[in-house]
Amino acid sequence: ACEKSAPREFAWLGKARAEGFAVAFPKGAGRTPQAGTWNAGGCCAYAMTSNSNDIDFIAALIDEVRRTHAIDPRRIYVTGMSNGGMLTHRIAIALGDRIAAAAVVAGAMFGGESLPAAPVPMLVMHGMKDQIVPFEGGNSPMELVARNQSQPFKSVRYAVDFWTRANGCAGKPGVNTAGDVTVETHAACRSGSEVIFYRLASAGHSWPGTAAASVAIERTPYTAINATEILWDFFRRHRRP
Repeated sequence: ACEKSAPREFAWLGKARAEGFAVAFPKGAGRTPQAGTWNAGGCCAYAMTSNSNDIDFIAALIDEVRRTHAIDPRRIYVTGMSNGGMLTHRIAIALGDRIAAAAVVAGAMFGGESLPAAPVPMLVMHGMKDQIVPFEGGNSPMELVARNQSQPFKSVRYAVDFWTRANGCAGKPGVNTAGDVTVETHAACRSGSEVIFYRLASAGHSWPGTAAASVAIERTPYTAINATEILWDFFRRHRRP
């Protein structure tokens, strides 16, 4: 889980204990221990400007966890929010032959990405009121974030379309709206993969279902759904052949 917030805020530790899976929380590069960032290509801050090799770092972390813990190599998942979600896109592309599924919350892509080595089931979740990583793309409205971008964010639709193309999804998606939440499901995809898109009409830049909003920037939590529960239900359906 490539997260910038404390693990307890997203409830992954409790979920891991309850369901019996291992979870790792890697820390990004920064000028201080409290200022970790990830190199997502077009963002962010120190990790980007120092060209931190975060893909190799995550690959090495997977190897180390496999070496030291009895985990199933067919069931390795990655998720992240915000800058961590941006890195999650890159990991799923670069390590597509090792990842069973991935999920991005309030992250973005930057354009020009190569297709992954293999289909990767992907879940994308994003609030339409996000004022840090805007739903329609572009530079961040928040000056602190915009200063730490080298490229504008692509829209959330760009990311969803990228993964439906990468996974060879065919036919029209199923679309279901319940109140604030619209779920778009692309199920007819290669090798049993799928792409699921959660569009949250009133959500800002937060991890849905937590009392705390994200990264100490935006203070309005969103509780219409619980992202941790949804992501784990998604992950547990998938394993690599």
